[in-house]
Amino acid sequence: MNHGLFPGVLPMWKLAFPGAQLKVISPISYIPPAVIPVFLRPGPPVKAFSPNNAKNGRPSWSFEKTLKQSSVPRAIGRIGRISRIGRMWERRGVWSGLKWARHAVPLPALAPRTYPLSPITYHPLLCRMVSVCCLGFIRLSAKGKHSLKIIFHSLLIIVFAWTTRAVASSPSPLIPGHSLIIAVSGKTLSAQDRALLREIQPGGVILLGNNLGGKQQTLDLVVSIKRATNGEAWSGELPLIYVDQEGGRVNRMRLADAPSAGALGAKGDDKAVRETAAGYAREARERGLEVLIAPVLDLNVPGSRAVGDRAFSEDPEIAWLLGWRFMEGIFREGRLPVVKHFPGHGAATEDSHKQVARLLQTGAALEDTLLPFKNAVDAGAPAILVGHIACPALDPANPSTPATLSPVLVRGILREQWGYEGFILTDDMKMKAIEGNLAKAAIQSLRAGCDGLIICDNSPAPLRSVVQAIALEAEKDMQFRHMLMESRMRLDRFRSALDRIEIAPTSLQPDGGTNTFTHKVVKGDSLSKVAVRYGCTVEILREINNKSNDLIRIGEILHIPEN
Repeated sequence: MNHGLFPGVLPMWKLAFPGAQLKVISPISYIPPAVIPVFLRPGPPVKAFSPNNAKNGRPSWSFEKTLKQSSVPRAIGRIGRISRIGRMWERRGVWSGLKWARHAVPLPALAPRTYPLSPITYHPLLCRMVSVCCLGFIRLSAKGKHSLKIIFHSLLIIVFAWTTRAVASSPSPLIPGHSLIIAVSGKTLSAQDRALLREIQPGGVILLGNNLGGKQQTLDLVVSIKRATNGEAWSGELPLIYVDQEGGRVNRMRLADAPSAGALGAKGDDKAVRETAAGYAREARERGLEVLIAPVLDLNVPGSRAVGDRAFSEDPEIAWLLGWRFMEGIFREGRLPVVKHFPGHGAATEDSHKQVARLLQTGAALEDTLLPFKNAVDAGAPAILVGHIACPALDPANPSTPATLSPVLVRGILREQWGYEGFILTDDMKMKAIEGNLAKAAIQSLRAGCDGLIICDNSPAPLRSVVQAIALEAEKDMQFRHMLMESRMRLDRFRSALDRIEIAPTSLQPDGGTNTFTHKVVKGDSLSKVAVRYGCTVEILREINNKSNDLIRIGEILHIPEN
């Protein structure tokens, strides 16, 4: 094969990643797949390049051909296949496509990410440097400035080799706990909870009715949870804090004005739905809560008591419209919504808290039940909660298997047929609908395609068994490991929508007894100097601030015990 512009990159790629497959379609394919996603993301339909409309030796865009359901990388690959006029036009076509994509698609957050093709952890800034070198070289070559060709070619190979060595020298550590969303015991964090959070590093914590009291108490609890897990309390950092706040029967924050979805749907005022959801999200933000597990997109099917007034309407179009308005309200206040319960709980007569719910609909009735969820996927809902609901019509080979454990429903329908790329989490895995060994069910759910498992339990033994089972399975099966890496990507994408703001209440009581005030670290501060200044010991500062060492950074908020 003629390696064209980049004869040194392909052998280097094969040397760096033995066994990795890299198919060359056009010059852009010489950039490794780990680099391409930095500036090429799935986006809106892409205009296809057509050499038939070229003028004066320059390529132009054809608006007649549109690559529907396509991502920018596939579109640029197609540019290479379509253009047959010559290498010059192909290079310019690739450059135009890259230039359009970089301006049309926003860059991701500047944080290390992991991609599943090979065990690479890359940093967008480094990979952006490589991509800019590639683009500059393509452009200069296209303009015929061959005197600079060798210089840029050499620079490209040197930078690419350095980046490969820097970012691919070791696989990113896999943290099995990131797949879990767990509970804590009470309104303050116990020593057992602190130790467990620090040990398993969960991806999320869900606060239940017994955890939520006043606004300040909830904020203190959230800060304690985050600090116990990673030493700091920042919005958008793991673990994310979840709460069930639908209104009506499910009013975890105990708000005075919290109408049910059914009551809102009966009024038919979509603006009122948006304002109500914005009020919930505002209250959640003031308490440090980041994710609201709402709205319910199930239908209020007559005769079914499983959902009832938790749903907006029995009409799928109205249920979707009001559900979307609910999401808009949550987004407006900077919080994240989770739609539920796919594939639809409204028509099921059983309660999944007690047993597997069965969705026995077929034909048009089933299409109506699925419609709000399909619309949510098309609208880009950030997260979907899958219920413990079996649907024989969709998974005839496993008619009694709940959707949370069904690869057909999660990976087959949500991921492959509908093309959903958001975060998928399960309903509580401690419900009676999930029988048998919890660790085994957790592995089955992750294999089915779920990214996060809600386990409303704070008992160390079962949670440790789940974490150990996930770690063991990832060690044995590289495909499963890659699935977990993809799930971590989706979790990062999900939480990146939250502003990274430090959560720092003014009267935190870390252990439920010691009143504290805050100190902002400035240049020249050290933990020992701060301890001497305020008349306490370094050990006390470490304990109150959940630190395992004496490292502090400028701008960090330290909590100091009152004398």
